[in-house]
Amino acid sequence: MKNTLRKRIIRVVSASAIIAITLMFGISVSSSEEEVVKADTPNAFVQPLVIETVEKSVEPQDTVTETVEVDEPEEVTVETEEEPYITIYYTEQDVIDIAKVLYNECRGVGSKTEQACVAWTILNRADNHGLSISEVIRAKNQFAFNENTTVDDSLLNLASDVLWRWNSEKNGETEVGRVLPKEYTYFAGRCGHNYFRNGFDGEYSIWDYSLESPYEN
Repeated sequence: MKNTLRKRIIRVVSASAIIAITLMFGISVSSSEEEVVKADTPNAFVQPLVIETVEKSVEPQDTVTETVEVDEPEEVTVETEEEPYITIYYTEQDVIDIAKVLYNECRGVGSKTEQACVAWTILNRADNHGLSISEVIRAKNQFAFNENTTVDDSLLNLASDVLWRWNSEKNGETEVGRVLPKEYTYFAGRCGHNYFRNGFDGEYSIWDYSLESPYEN
């Protein structure tokens, strides 16, 4: 009896193990004594779980490169004329002093060109002897200059005009409207006119006003 009972117990345990294995792996197992199948499903066949892996090839998309043309700014070269540097060789007081000399020496002369020549005589002396305008005008017994002389507006304008032409010449200009050559540094007045010469005494020349004048008379 004991051996028979032990065999039945072993069969029951074996059958239980087989059923457990069958449920885990989804297979059917045949026994010589009993056919064990999945519980609750008579005569069912459990197929194994198959996981399919689908390889999907992703084709690279075509890369579109868009070229944008950007207009570069054109280089513009602007030519500008620089104003030349001008050196001023006279002062406002020089203008006033020459105007006073003109008033005393030639205010009664009707020709503005002749009056301008008196101013050029002063400037020629300054250049030829390396003196300032003030030194030439104030030299003893040379020009009829007086500090208290009236300043006439028209003669002041003429003095300013001559000085600007002389200053332009010293800055390199050639055609400035000079009315008396540089070598003429003396003059004398007779009968309402001035006569300019290139020497004090001896042999000298009298200026003939042959240069083109920027003035009307």
